[in-house]
Parts: sequence; C-alpha cells; structure tokens
Amino acid sequence: MKSRIINSAGGRIIAYKQQKHLGTLKNIAEKLGMRLVAADDNDAETQLGYFAGFEGFAKSEKMGEAENGCVIFSGLSGKQIDLVIAELRKAKVVIPLKAVLTPSNQSWSIKKLTAELAKERSQLGG
Repeated sequence: MKSRIINSAGGRIIAYKQQKHLGTLKNIAEKLGMRLVAADDNDAETQLGYFAGFEGFAKSEKMGEAENGCVIFSGLSGKQIDLVIAELRKAKVVIPLKAVLTPSNQSWSIKKLTAELAKERSQLGG
C-alpha cells in the first residue's frame, strides 16, 4: 500500500495544465468540500509540497513547463479520491495522468512527477 499525506490544511486537488477542465474541477472540489489549486503552465519547476500548502516549500523562481498535464490529490482519503474520480467520469472529463501526494514525491517538481507518470503509463501500455 502506498502512503499518502493527510494534510491538516484540508484536502486539495492540484490541477496542472487543466484550463479546459478547471470549471468542472472547481465544481467537484466545492461539492466535495475540497480546495482546487490551479498550477500555471510556468509552475512546472515548483515542488508539489508548495501547492499542497506545506511549510518549507516555496514557489520556484525557475520558469519551466512540463509536457503533460495532471491532477494531484493531496490530503484526501482513498474514498475521497474515488468520489472525485466518479464525479470526473460523470462529467465525462478524461485526465490521463493522476497522482497522490506522498512523502516520497512531495519534494518533486511537477515536471518530474509528470515525466514519471508518463513513463509508467507508457510501460503499462497506455
């Protein structure tokens, strides 16, 4: 079982390069009592912990853009994640790359995370 961080700041859905789906994601987050954090295209070098609201993380001054967009779940239980995914399906929103913030990846940049997710997806034949 993979570990995840339950954030005392509350559950967050972090959306990177999801401008097309921001309205739907915002509605889902509000409906389920979560916070939506939209990461800008140039935020790819910023560590995930910053978007989760963790102390000790700051927005990167380094500009960069990741090839792929993604959604990252922070501080959500497995049941809450399932609810978000069910709502996305109901709204017919397809976001291929999704991740859960963990102690292992909280210091990764969005760019590193999306590269790892894309690599795993291609290895699995997706």
